[in-house]
Amino acid sequence: MATSPGARGGKGVLEIAADRFPRNGGTVVGTYSFPSFYDNFKDGQIENEALLAELQEKINAI
Repeated sequence: MATSPGARGGKGVLEIAADRFPRNGGTVVGTYSFPSFYDNFKDGQIENEALLAELQEKINAI
């Protein structure tokens, strides 16, 4: 999982990590990019219902 204040939500670092971790013996079971952190996360909760549903789907798939 990665996030940032931008619209890509850390996708670049996720792509690098997903490529690199298996080379070092890691297993990537899923990735999730959370965009526009300051707009979508308030008071300790994800406010955007679509993003929350997507995250829950990713968690349930593991």
